Amino acid sequence: MTLLANDCSSDELLRTTLDLMNESLRRLVKLKIFPGIGWIKFVEVTQRCGGNIRPCFHILMIVKASYFGHGYLSQKKWAEVWQRSLRVDYSPTVSVKRLNPEQDLLIGLISESAKYCSNEAVILQLSQRVPNVKTVTIGGILRNYSDLLTPINITPASIFPSDSCAGGIPS
Repeated sequence: MTLLANDCSSDELLRTTLDLMNESLRRLVKLKIFPGIGWIKFVEVTQRCGGNIRPCFHILMIVKASYFGHGYLSQKKWAEVWQRSLRVDYSPTVSVKRLNPEQDLLIGLISESAKYCSNEAVILQLSQRVPNVKTVTIGGILRNYSDLLTPINITPASIFPSDSCAGGIPS
């Protein structure tokens, strides 16, 4: 799932927008309607034409198998729920895609989602522009397995091949 908010025009507004998005995500996961039992959130920030900065969250979410038969949220409903969580008067962009864990190994799904977070150089630039921003966070039942994602087991090089950069922010 990808969650967006409006573009920002400066690093100061980027910090404010990321704080708003993080608080909104906390509100979202507390809702009874939220189907995720575990998730990994990746932050992506891209420089847009005209100089604006676009922050977004890419979320790899685990749901119960029954979710697709009962309680399923359409993309339109996700957009409405995200809008309420953001507490904004515009309709934010939301993209939801079902992944098949039987065909893809967990590490492959994580790597696929992490590519949106960009490469090490872009993460370093983001941390310099907006200090103390976590580019990856883990929630729900996946917190019990966070030790599997330590640098000992997964290095940035294993997630971010040297030629991969999905946008990112220039220096």
